[in-house]
Amino acid sequence: MEFKGTGNITVNPTINTANPITTLLNGQLILGNVNTSINFVAATNLTVNNVTGQMDLAGQAGEIDVNADATVGNIISSNGVVGAAILGNNVKTGDIINVGTVNFNGAGTSNSIQNALAVNFQAAGQVTLTNASSAGTFTIAQSGTVVNAANGVQGDVAAGDGNFNSSLITGNATVGGGTITSNISGTATYTGAGTITATTIGGQTDFDGNEGILNINDTGTVGIVTSSNPTAQAGTVKITSPSGPSTFTVNNADAQVNTAASPAALTGTVAAGDGAVFATITGNASVNAGSITGSISKDATITATGQITGNVDGNATVNSGQLTGNTGGNASVGVNGQITGNIGGTATYTGAGTITATTIGGQTDLAGFAGVLNVNANGTVENVISSNGVVGEAMLGDSVTTGDIINVATVNFAGAGTINSIQNAGAVNFNGPGLVTLTNASSAGTFTIVQDGTVVNDSNGVTGNVVAGDGQFNSNIDGSASVNDGTITGGISQNATITGDGQINGSVGGNADVNAGQLTGDVTGNTTVTTGQMTGNTGGTLSLGAGHVAGNVGNSVTFTAAGGALDTTTVGGEIDFAGNNSTVTVADTGSLTSVTSSTTTAGNVGFAAEANVTGAINNISTIVIEGATGKTVTFGDDISVTSLGFTNGEQLI
Repeated sequence: MEFKGTGNITVNPTINTANPITTLLNGQLILGNVNTSINFVAATNLTVNNVTGQMDLAGQAGEIDVNADATVGNIISSNGVVGAAILGNNVKTGDIINVGTVNFNGAGTSNSIQNALAVNFQAAGQVTLTNASSAGTFTIAQSGTVVNAANGVQGDVAAGDGNFNSSLITGNATVGGGTITSNISGTATYTGAGTITATTIGGQTDFDGNEGILNINDTGTVGIVTSSNPTAQAGTVKITSPSGPSTFTVNNADAQVNTAASPAALTGTVAAGDGAVFATITGNASVNAGSITGSISKDATITATGQITGNVDGNATVNSGQLTGNTGGNASVGVNGQITGNIGGTATYTGAGTITATTIGGQTDLAGFAGVLNVNANGTVENVISSNGVVGEAMLGDSVTTGDIINVATVNFAGAGTINSIQNAGAVNFNGPGLVTLTNASSAGTFTIVQDGTVVNDSNGVTGNVVAGDGQFNSNIDGSASVNDGTITGGISQNATITGDGQINGSVGGNADVNAGQLTGDVTGNTTVTTGQMTGNTGGTLSLGAGHVAGNVGNSVTFTAAGGALDTTTVGGEIDFAGNNSTVTVADTGSLTSVTSSTTTAGNVGFAAEANVTGAINNISTIVIEGATGKTVTFGDDISVTSLGFTNGEQLI
């Protein structure tokens, strides 16, 4: 049977024939049920109901419209990919092969679609593709459309709306407001707030600034996950425990990547250029201006204002930004960088950043940068050094233990501590109460105690100046010392000053100034005692105010105020009361050179027993000789005294 000519032909009755129907008609051919095959020789527009045989476009640009609820056999083009098949609602077909365009206008079932140019699902309903299918594009545009292709499709899929379910899309996928549930061999792109659920995505997933949802199933593998539009809003990405090696990239400030568990793991590399990632990461991670919340099994890098909150099992590089969590390997911190957490390996500064930790397993190197190291209370760190110049600051909490601290500009103790040594520090400050032990010899520009209850012990001595505003400093000091209300026990190689109620128990290699308080020890240089007390010898001169000194003087003594007292055995130079009513008491076998009051008559000299005065005594108030019977006080020159008294029958020679 043939249909030919030009125009429209309608045949309503069922056609039963053993031979195929051939259409050469250039026009519209409308048939009812057909129990044979149909071959196209012209570009006929065919409308049919049920067709038991095959319909072959045979390279003709015809169109086959299958009415709703019909069942047809295969629809093919045996000569090139041409024509169109328009399928009404609830149509069932065999294989559709080499047809240019296939449109579903509702539900339907096709055995397969092979080598089509475009397949369009244009109306609500469920479409089943029973076997593997292929086309240039599969497009869903209608809400309520559900496409099931259990054996996969080859070609690109676009779900502007509706649902597309498949085992595998061998091609790229685009989702707008729809849902795609399928593995994807190529890329995945969001044009709206749609959803993709997959186990594997071979190419990049790009949210392009849209608020889509990505669900990656357990044991899944995806490629790069990104949002390439940095200006648009990006929504939440939910990833369920992928375990394959993947790269996740988030570059949108409003993007959030969440895993379904608390959090579940992302396996691969995560790059948070911007936005927020909430995941446990099995792999490496880098953050620029974004943030990651979750642990990282390998290395982590932070630049700009990025943040990581979670432990890093590998190495951490915080060029800037902030890491809050422990680092299992080595850590480095740059300018404006902050690390808060313990470090298993070494810690290195590449800029003036800050590290706050309780434990650091390896050496900490400030490396010439003005960084800050905060060690929490009860912490333990190894050596803290600066390998390039004296810089930086170490803030040590209470009861901290460290190795050597070398070339650190400022070392602050908040309380107790045990330090192997401090070498070449700028300033060491003991700010809180507690016992600090410096195990080995230490050196700094200054050691300062400001807190009552602080005790510093260094049995091997320190080099530098010591300021004991309060507390106790127990060590020999190769340097100067200043005490207010504190106590220093140990020798001092240079000058020493005491104010307040402070004490020094040890020799002084330079000069000593005892404004108040007490010095117990010899002074190599000159000594000034204002109102304080001194027990020890002075190698140079003694300037004595209203204080009390018990010791010998190698050179002269000058009184600067009334009420002073000197208990001595020998004075190597002249004693000058300078108009001040003070007292010198000379012990048994004592020796003086000369005694005077260079202004008005003043001063008292008492001899406890036998003594020798080699020079003159001039213009003083009183001499009292209190020695035992038979003792002799010898005066080698003139005596000018207001009162001279003897108590035990001594002789005046």
